[in-house]
Amino acid sequence: MRVSAEKGPAAARATGDPDICAAFDLERAVNNEACKYIEFIRFEQRDMMLGTVIHPQNRILPLLRGHFCSRLPDEDFMIFDATHGIAMLRRDRKVQYMVMEHYDKNTGQEELDWQKLWKRFFDAVTIEQRRNERCQMTHAPKRYWKDMCEMALLGRGTAGKAEQNAEAAR
Repeated sequence: MRVSAEKGPAAARATGDPDICAAFDLERAVNNEACKYIEFIRFEQRDMMLGTVIHPQNRILPLLRGHFCSRLPDEDFMIFDATHGIAMLRRDRKVQYMVMEHYDKNTGQEELDWQKLWKRFFDAVTIEQRRNERCQMTHAPKRYWKDMCEMALLGRGTAGKAEQNAEAAR
């Protein structure tokens, strides 16, 4: 604030100032996290609407709003930020934010079948000989995996492939 009051619009170019640099770093971190969640959110069908749980480090729901409202114009949906206890609910083309304590995932058989189908597709397009979990973590860091059904099913991310094969053989 002090720098912007002193320099006006030129403050945006004063990246050598520690306060300005910290503000730009924070903005970059928040925007990057929002972009990652746009890529990695997996919705489930529940009570005539789509729902999902995310665990972001920052409060990014307002940054997700525009993308999902334009991408899903005729859908009602809810995105629950479990880290901060806030949900973004879009119903009848109106968006509201509300405080929530938890979100119970849909454990109905139809939803589980859809998730298994998605997991099967994910496995079908995977070339085992070229599988590189380290590279995969570069593009989809492990902290996002618990919210991605293709990673969460079969415990991917908590056990290696050898452990999963041993478990499947039992």
